Amino acid sequence: MKEVVFGEEIRRLRLAKGWSQERLADGICSPSTLSRIENGCQVPSRRVFRLLMEHLEGPGTFSYAHFLGEQAYQREKIQEEILEAMETWQVDRVKDLLWELEHVTNVENPKESQFYEMSKEVCYQMCGAESEGYATKCVEILQIGRPDWNGEEKEEWAKASLGVMRGRIDVVKSDYVEFWILNNLAVGFMWQKKYEEAYRIFVFLFSQLEDDKYVRKRSWKMRGILLGNMALCLLYMGRPRDAKACLKRAVICVQQEGGVLLCMHLLRIEMDVSLALKDQESYYQEELLHHTLQRILPKVEKQEMLEAELQWGKKEFLIL
Repeated sequence: MKEVVFGEEIRRLRLAKGWSQERLADGICSPSTLSRIENGCQVPSRRVFRLLMEHLEGPGTFSYAHFLGEQAYQREKIQEEILEAMETWQVDRVKDLLWELEHVTNVENPKESQFYEMSKEVCYQMCGAESEGYATKCVEILQIGRPDWNGEEKEEWAKASLGVMRGRIDVVKSDYVEFWILNNLAVGFMWQKKYEEAYRIFVFLFSQLEDDKYVRKRSWKMRGILLGNMALCLLYMGRPRDAKACLKRAVICVQQEGGVLLCMHLLRIEMDVSLALKDQESYYQEELLHHTLQRILPKVEKQEMLEAELQWGKKEFLIL
């Protein structure tokens, strides 16, 4: 049977209903994203594909794997498992999955190459690698998808103003990989104690989530993580009150989507902020809540969290 292309099938079903792209995309993705999918310029995520097909009430004949092809489906599955393993601190699992991903990654494809390289760098950090040069490495990975930047000095680009960045990163709101790389670039700046540069990037990324209707509806967790990183920047910049306000917003986001482990991570940051504010009462309340959440965690997750706190002293979020 001839393989059906994502965009062809979605366009066929949409036109059969007489719908515009704006109507189909409403609440799922931006019309421009849908246009790229239908034109074959972008592969939708599983979530977007499922929502589009549910909206269209399309037949369940074609699975996501059918559209992608076996190798692409396998690669995407491994990518999702890598992110999950990183988030739950399964270092050995990450190493095994990276070995699998290497064998199905097309190095000629910038996005595949960027994801693989960024995953390797995060894995190195989880294993205790030196953080010196991390920001420069993130710029190198970002440049894989931006060949027109390769003639520029990495350090010069890294010092670019927010205005320059706004002009260059024009597709980040629909591109998870570049979004992820930029988050980690900002973390690299934090490790270099370049907090102003890091904070500008986090604010820029957060503004993308706030401005884009589609991203806003699917990204409570990402917003919470960025707010957590912003709060750390503000704390290191000597602005604990602003950091506290940031964390309150982060907790609201994570309550929508995020999970217990992410809440506990934010609590660790809140405890540091309370200490900086010399607010002992809040500190003890947060510490008590942290211990309470520890007790209700399943045994396996509890062990993973303890290992993460022992081996990973930093509180920055590397996974979106």
